[in-house]
Amino acid sequence: MNIEVQKLSKEAIDPVECDDCSYYILAKSGDRIDPFERKAITTDLQFAMPEGVVAHVVPILELYYHKGLYVLETIYSSKEPIMLCLMNMSLPDQLYVTDKSALTASYYFGSMNSFHFNRGDRLAKIIFHKTEKIKHD
Repeated sequence: MNIEVQKLSKEAIDPVECDDCSYYILAKSGDRIDPFERKAITTDLQFAMPEGVVAHVVPILELYYHKGLYVLETIYSSKEPIMLCLMNMSLPDQLYVTDKSALTASYYFGSMNSFHFNRGDRLAKIIFHKTEKIKHD
C-alpha cells in the first residue's frame, strides 16, 4: 500500500511508524487540556491514499489509561486534513481533593490532572484500512 504524507505547514511533523499498519500522530505544538475539557488539534497533515483505503484515527491506550487522554475515533478519506478531537477524561480536582490549599493552587496554577503535551509528543494512532464498496440491490 503506497500512501503519501503531505505537510500543510512548516510546523507539521511526519508521523512515526508504530507497526506494520499504523503510525503515531505527533503534536505540532505544545498545549494543555484540563479535566473534562475538549480541544480540536490540527496536525497539518494530509494523506494521499489510493482508492478503497481509509485512515482510522484511534486513541493510544497507554495515554488513555495512564493520563486520561481520549481521542475521538475518526475515519478520513484521501486528501482530508487530519484533525484530532481530544478530551481529558480525568476528574477535576474539586471532586476529590479536600485540602483547601491544594484546591487554591489548582485554581491559580491549573489542575493536578491537566494533560500537558509538547511538540513531538505522541497524541494518537492512525491505522490504514482497505475498504470495499457495498452494492445495494
